[in-house]
Amino acid sequence: MDYDFLAREKHDIIKCVINDVFELRDSATYTEMPLSQVGELVGIKKLNYDYNKIRLPITPLSDAELAYCEHDVLILTKYFDGGRSESGAVAGPFARSIAFGLDLFFDGLYVFASTLFASFFFYHFLARFDFLSESLRDQLFFVFAIMNFMFVFWFLNAFLEAFWNGKTLGKACLGLRVLTVSGRPIGFGQALLRNVLRFADATLGPFLAPIMAANDRMARLGDLAAGTVVVILKREKIDANVFVFNEPIVLNIASKIPNDFEFTPSLRKALALYVARRDTVSLARRFEIIAPIANALSAKAGFRYRVEPDAFLCALYQRSLGDERQIR
Repeated sequence: MDYDFLAREKHDIIKCVINDVFELRDSATYTEMPLSQVGELVGIKKLNYDYNKIRLPITPLSDAELAYCEHDVLILTKYFDGGRSESGAVAGPFARSIAFGLDLFFDGLYVFASTLFASFFFYHFLARFDFLSESLRDQLFFVFAIMNFMFVFWFLNAFLEAFWNGKTLGKACLGLRVLTVSGRPIGFGQALLRNVLRFADATLGPFLAPIMAANDRMARLGDLAAGTVVVILKREKIDANVFVFNEPIVLNIASKIPNDFEFTPSLRKALALYVARRDTVSLARRFEIIAPIANALSAKAGFRYRVEPDAFLCALYQRSLGDERQIR
């Protein structure tokens, strides 16, 4: 075999290409975080794996083990894709201004509520203690107000963007999200930098608009320094048609799905998307994509035997509609 390595040290391999066909990468080096945390960022949960079980090269993989591998690949694929498949055009200044205004409104509500609580705490609750003079309580309240102001206008939105998939409350209302220029979720350092530099943007006044118009990602100074871009999230449209399957295999499987099977909103949406688009994918490719998912869901439904993946998902979709007449 022909190996091509990229490494920082002898035993610190970053990438390995085998025969110009297979490419192995150290995901921790690229993401700088555990894979479970990457999964939380992209909305795909990392599954558990029993590393204590002794395995040999000839040991067949179980459905759970295959699902574990597939989830890891899906997590990294979605992370390195950076959500580009979920994101549309670069957000313009009008939408961003409205989102910023909403952020200021929500920040103001927080400042008002927290100040009200702090005034009660410092001037009513602490007034019971004689060793705290009124002047000392005034000083403590002033320190709290300053620190609270710094937290809100420097750190709060940075925390939200870093740990809420690039969104603040205002951006969420407008369907906006912050990504890196390479399309990946931003980290806390980038979020903090772009929020701190918002004050530098404010000093530019009307000169900020030409700066944003001069680059293709409508970036202000904070975005230019942090290497970020604000994009508009695509809203996936599900076909409004209701599909009814009368094939005996689908009806038979549907009749055996337990009545207490839990259909979460995300599962209903995924099933509706699948049945609406299944005919656009070849049978072989369709089986390759859905087999691990169908096997995991059929096991969750209590099936003790393998079922045909496409028929099972169609049956599951039919049951998710909640119309018993379709499975009579």
